[in-house]
Amino acid sequence: MGEIVSLYEQPFDVIAQTEDDHLVFILSRNTKNTALEECEHIVRSVEEAVFTTSRGALRITLSAGFLLKIPVKGIEEGIEEGIKLIEKAKEAGGNRVAQLRDRADSFR
Repeated sequence: MGEIVSLYEQPFDVIAQTEDDHLVFILSRNTKNTALEECEHIVRSVEEAVFTTSRGALRITLSAGFLLKIPVKGIEEGIEEGIKLIEKAKEAGGNRVAQLRDRADSFR
């Protein structure tokens, strides 16, 4: 999966794994739409990939949360909000990207 993510990684991006096995991607892009499109491409690319294990082929699905980091909020708070969005994506059937709408805390 790291190879797939590396296809989209740019010099100022940060990729990390949290204690509870969530992956966090902080994407530095020129526009919100570009960042969202790349997030959706990562989810689709992982879904379409077949990973080989000692037990045979394995397919993985991802649920993602997408939000813009507000400068006055810390990274930890942004990660917590992102994890909540991941749960919303899972509730909506998984294998998708959930995001906050541009208005106050409304999910799409």
